[in-house]
Amino acid sequence: MPFVQRSESGLIVGRFENAQPGFAEEWLEDGDPALAPKPPSREVVNLARLRAYADPVNGSDRYIAEAYAERAAGNEDAAKKIDLEMVKRRDEIKAENPWSEESK
Repeated sequence: MPFVQRSESGLIVGRFENAQPGFAEEWLEDGDPALAPKPPSREVVNLARLRAYADPVNGSDRYIAEAYAERAAGNEDAAKKIDLEMVKRRDEIKAENPWSEESK
């Protein structure tokens, strides 16, 4: 159904119901693989992970400060427990923001 506009490198950068003379004249059938959504790039996934790690409420980085404070207070056992929570939350964030097969 769509007419598509392509970038100089051949990537589809626009979809239109009607032809756009001069820049979107190529017609693709609805099932054409070129129209399938692309998975997020490695860079996009990495940025999402970094934002999630840094979230002050639900992120993993907050545990670093908590563990540091416990160590400074001489509570190494408490700090180690907090370190484990940090690793657990980082793993959860990675699972929530997986690399696509194409970006591995």
